[in-house]
Amino acid sequence: MRMLASIALSFAAAVFAAVLLPWSGWAWWAAAAAGALGLLAVFLRRHLPEKLRLRAAVMLFSLCAGLVYYGGYQNLVQRCWTGAGGRRRFPQRWKTMVS
Repeated sequence: MRMLASIALSFAAAVFAAVLLPWSGWAWWAAAAAGALGLLAVFLRRHLPEKLRLRAAVMLFSLCAGLVYYGGYQNLVQRCWTGAGGRRRFPQRWKTMVS
């Protein structure tokens, strides 16, 4: 149950921070850094205890997943809905499904 709480907290913190921080384009870099740190935590077998290493890796990977989720949502969903002048803009292949 603690592991599930760690996953949920770090995923929610990533999405919350990505929504509230005013800079744009930083989510992909932060996701790459969190993923790299998660891999580093996995490979530090000798220097960290097993439980701490596993929890750090899981938290960093879920942080990475939250940032990738937010970045994908920004690029795939919000970009289609907010076009020039606030009008909805769909990709050409969606026009028949929406109209």
